[in-house]
Amino acid sequence: MHSKKCSVSISKNMSSRLHLFISNNVWCLLFFGILLRPVLSFGQNSPDFVNVKDFGASGDGVSDDTKAIQFALSILPENGGVLYFPSGHYLSEKIKGKNYMTFAGDATFSWLPDSNGSPVISPLNGDMGCLFDLDGCVGVKLVGLVLDGQKKGENMDGVFSGRSNEEQVIPFEGTFRKSLGEEQNIIIEDCKISNFSGCGVRFNLGWVWAIRKSIISSNGLDGFNITGYDGYIIDCIFALNGRMGIYGDGFTASTITASRIELNGAGGIYIGRGSGLQIANSFFCENSGPAIWIDGAKKVRAITISGNIFRRNGKNRNQKPELNSNISLFNASGVVVSGNSFHHMTLPWDDPKPYRWPRYSIFTDSLNDCVITGNAMYQGAWEELICNRGEHKNTVIENNPGRLVNLSNGSGELKTN
Repeated sequence: MHSKKCSVSISKNMSSRLHLFISNNVWCLLFFGILLRPVLSFGQNSPDFVNVKDFGASGDGVSDDTKAIQFALSILPENGGVLYFPSGHYLSEKIKGKNYMTFAGDATFSWLPDSNGSPVISPLNGDMGCLFDLDGCVGVKLVGLVLDGQKKGENMDGVFSGRSNEEQVIPFEGTFRKSLGEEQNIIIEDCKISNFSGCGVRFNLGWVWAIRKSIISSNGLDGFNITGYDGYIIDCIFALNGRMGIYGDGFTASTITASRIELNGAGGIYIGRGSGLQIANSFFCENSGPAIWIDGAKKVRAITISGNIFRRNGKNRNQKPELNSNISLFNASGVVVSGNSFHHMTLPWDDPKPYRWPRYSIFTDSLNDCVITGNAMYQGAWEELICNRGEHKNTVIENNPGRLVNLSNGSGELKTN
C-alpha cells in the first residue's frame, strides 16, 4: 500500500513538473519546433520539396535522367521550393532554373580533381553550353552538389547566369542601363564544380551573388568568370583551372576573402575593367602567371590587396618577364597593396637551373595614386623584389623589407624597397 501511494505521488509530481516546464517554456518549444520543422520534413514530398528519385531519376551514372529532373522541376511552385538530389550520379541535359528555388543535395567531396562524393550531376552530352542554366533567374541557390563536366564538349560551363532578357551594356564604358532590373541573388554554397571544358561558373552581368565554401577546380578555362557587381567569394578553393582561377572583366564592388587560389594555368586572379574590389586574407600558390594580375588598360581603380600570402607564383618560365611575378599592376589607379607576405619557400626538388620564378614579388607599370607599403618579402623573388617600369604619378612605394632567394647561403640577399 505504501509503495502504491509512493508511485502515485511520484507520478503526480512528475506530471506537475512537466506541466510547469511546458508552461514556462512554451515559446522556446515553439521556436525550436519551427527550426526543426524543415529538418523533420526533409525528404518528404510536398508542393515545395521534390525528390528527383521520386519522379524516376535513377542516379546510376548511366541512365538519362533528363525527363525525370525536368518533370520534378515542373512540380515546384513558380516562386520557391527545393529540388533535392539524393546520393547518386545523375546524367542530364541542360537544367533550367526557376526563380526563388534551391537545387540541393548533401554532397561530400575531396579536393582531388577526380575524387567526388555524392550526389554528382554531369552533362549528358557535350553540346549544351552549360549544365545549370540560370539565365534570367532570380533568387536561385545551389547547395551541396557536385557538378562534374567530365571534360565533355567545347567551352561548356558548369553554371551560367546572365541577363539575356535585358539590354546588354558593358560596364565602365561611361554608360549603364537605364534600369538595372532586379538583383539576381544567386548563391553557390558547399559545392564542387570541376572538369568542365569551359568555366566552372560564368556570370554575365551578375548583380548580387555569393560563392561560399566551394571548390571550383580543373575546368578548361576559368574557375569563375565574372562580369558583374556586388558579390562575395568566401572560403573557397580555385585550383588547377586551365586559365585563371578568377577572371573579372567588368568586375566591381565585390569581396574575395579567406580563399585558396593555386595551380591555375595562366594566373590566380585577373582584373580587366573593375573597381571597388577587396582581395584579403587569402593564399596564392604556384599559379603559372601572376597571383593577381591587374590590367588597367581598360580602367581599373580603387582596389585593396591586404593580408594575403603569396608563394611561388609566376611559375610559367615562358611567361613575359612582367608576368613572372606574384602581383602585376599595369596602368591602375587607387590600388593599395599592404600587409601581405611574399615567400618563395624553396623546396629540395626545385630545378637547379639559374632561371627561377618568380622574377619579381611585385611588378608595377604606370600607376596613379597608388600605395604599396608594409609588405614582408622574405625570400620574395629571384631577381628583384619590386620592379618599377613606366612613370608613376602620385604613388608611394616604400617600406617593403625583404631579401632575394639565394640557395648558396640559405638566407638570401637583403633588400629593402
